[in-house]
Amino acid sequence: MRQEAVAYLRTSSAANVGTDKDSETRQRAAIQAFAKREGFEVVAEFYDAAVSGADPIEARPGFSALLDRIEGNGVRVVLVEKASRASPGSWWSRKPASSPWLKVARE
Repeated sequence: MRQEAVAYLRTSSAANVGTDKDSETRQRAAIQAFAKREGFEVVAEFYDAAVSGADPIEARPGFSALLDRIEGNGVRVVLVEKASRASPGSWWSRKPASSPWLKVARE
């Protein structure tokens, strides 16, 4: 049985957002390939467009929704293309051991 996970995507500037840009598509493809290879089932996806990783969680609606989702059910894995997409040094490092953990699709 595949382990459930949620995906988080973020583009840091409006210049990287739009149908003619590849940031969202590239991140999604990397996460999906990683999930397939490592045996995860992506059950939800959260996305913040044109949001800096340095912005507080309250200013990141996709990330806030992700936190609500993982705190409210059994999903304990978050997949990102790169660790910088989630800015783990802020929120992740302050959570207890029972918190979701981060899986990085590409270094």
